[in-house]
Amino acid sequence: MMINLRALYPWYRHDEYAEVSDEMLEAMRAADRQEATYARRARRYKAYYSLDSEGWGENQCVSAPPTPEEIYERKQKTQRIYAALQTLTPTQ
Repeated sequence: MMINLRALYPWYRHDEYAEVSDEMLEAMRAADRQEATYARRARRYKAYYSLDSEGWGENQCVSAPPTPEEIYERKQKTQRIYAALQTLTPTQ
């Protein structure tokens, strides 16, 4: 079966034909159907984002409060930074 690569890849400026097997063509059509189904479901249920995505979501919104040890270590670190800054000359 001959397919036009210009229909698949938008950066092609002219028609370029390639021969693919029937199994490959069926796999490509199945992938297209699967992508269309996913887009249709996302549009239908207004699911344009996922709370399970890694950039943000409930994993970052829900966090455990710091332990007393963490609070103490943070305070000690801050005090050491301020002490180090006090030892600097005005030029530094």
